[in-house]
Amino acid sequence: MSITRKDILKNIINNCSLSNKDGAKLLETFIQLTTVNAKLMPVKISKFGVFIYKNTPRRIGRNPKTNESYEIKAFKRLVFKPSIRLKKIINWYN
Repeated sequence: MSITRKDILKNIINNCSLSNKDGAKLLETFIQLTTVNAKLMPVKISKFGVFIYKNTPRRIGRNPKTNESYEIKAFKRLVFKPSIRLKKIINWYN
């Protein structure tokens, strides 16, 4: 199960009595602040989780059509680690 921005936006609009425009602005601002601040240090939201940037090492990739190998450069990836409390809530619904 994956949750999209559209799903999050629907929940924000329904639970906070905001207009579509205001809800979208709130969500985009949250995402932007989280990604910018996570570059400097981990962003911890109490009882929710932590957003951190993780270094991904360079590796060899392969084109499945041509079997041609190529190098994938190292990069930083934004990772979310949910809190134990959030994991319990999510697993309770499954």
